[in-house]
Amino acid sequence: VSMPLKRAGMSSARAFWYGQLSGMVEPLGGLIGAAAVTIAEPVLPYFLSLAAGGVSMPLKRAGMSSARAFWYGQLSGMVEPLGGLIGAAAVTIAEPVLPYFLSLAAG
Repeated sequence: VSMPLKRAGMSSARAFWYGQLSGMVEPLGGLIGAAAVTIAEPVLPYFLSLAAGGVSMPLKRAGMSSARAFWYGQLSGMVEPLGGLIGAAAVTIAEPVLPYFLSLAAG
């Protein structure tokens, strides 16, 4: 910030001062960001799962339309919820066990 101001004809001291002032907002932004993370941390898993659901819905629709073309939709309509339940069970089972296996892998 200081160099363009100096080239534009401003005095060195004044250009330096404006350069320092322009950097004063960064610590303030850091504090606001840290406060936002502290406030949002308890609900972060819910927001992430909402985002994952939003991403997976178009994929499910595309998969369902492809499955309907091959299997007339009945079998795929029954298998999709079953796959979701298996995935949820796998995550639920793996969550408490995963840190143990990671500690073993780290040695």
